[in-house]
Amino acid sequence: MKIYLLKIWVVVCLSVFSNAFQSQYLISATYLNTTDPLTLSLATGLSLQFDIDLYKMVYNTVDAHGQPTIASGAFLVPSNTSCTDFPILVYHHGTSLRKQDVPSSDIQETIIGKIFGAGGYFVLMPDYIGMGDSPGLHPYVHAESEATASRDMIRAAREFIMDSLQMVDNGEVFLTGYSQGGHAAMATHKYIEDNNLLSEFSVLASAPC
Repeated sequence: MKIYLLKIWVVVCLSVFSNAFQSQYLISATYLNTTDPLTLSLATGLSLQFDIDLYKMVYNTVDAHGQPTIASGAFLVPSNTSCTDFPILVYHHGTSLRKQDVPSSDIQETIIGKIFGAGGYFVLMPDYIGMGDSPGLHPYVHAESEATASRDMIRAAREFIMDSLQMVDNGEVFLTGYSQGGHAAMATHKYIEDNNLLSEFSVLASAPC
């Protein structure tokens, strides 16, 4: 009887720890730099009000075969403000030929995310599977892995926003992207709708380009 109860206890513990691991998406968020809105306003002609803190985010996700892996991306946060809640905007980058030519390396395309952020968004820029810190080869324009990389980065960002920034996202989600990023934005929106995830990711608008 004691051995039977012990087995049940072990199964319960394993189940609890397994669920805890699966719910943890964020691995790390490393601060890189801050950009002031005046610089971005002068470059764009737009009236932008927030400083932008850039973080390199690494998080748990799945690869094109559904196996556990990690991915990275740029996470941009409005700062120097008393406002604590912003919507989430996911910007999907265009085709990159080199593994490190991705938003988390603070490349030229990352400026687009900074501009959105300075206008009042939490901006997520996934590097995609097999790019940035993600191991292996990149499955180019593979819809599901583009979508799951975006899905899980939103989940990781929400952990960081709540636990480390003491801020909140207001529940609104916007999707956009250019070139390959247009494909990724469409794939992400379709994935959210096909898997009945609109209650978790309330997409107000998407603009694939």
